[in-house]
Amino acid sequence: TFVNNYNNAIALLTELEENSDFESKLKGLTDGGVKGKSIYTYLIMPIQRIPRYVLLLGEMIKHTRESHPDYPHLKNAMQKMDELADYIDECKEAYNENKFVVDLQKRIKGFPR
Repeated sequence: TFVNNYNNAIALLTELEENSDFESKLKGLTDGGVKGKSIYTYLIMPIQRIPRYVLLLGEMIKHTRESHPDYPHLKNAMQKMDELADYIDECKEAYNENKFVVDLQKRIKGFPR
């Protein structure tokens, strides 16, 4: 998933920026119409989205009367977003654990592939 590969993307981008041609092309794209934001800004946005929804829903719940017809829907949406955030965290943790084992296996000479 995007979240699992985010660190790989940042590492690759950082490595590519060592190439002056790539860096100047990237700078040209940033300066010329991407609202002055770096590619790093855009790469982090999907990762920040779910936690931002959780915060927004929390604020909406705080300012909504329990008697309001939308209150139970807001509570339900908050529960679902919390569950999604937990699921993403669990998937990321599992990915990191699996990646660690695979990296370890690669270091062991003669380990069957």
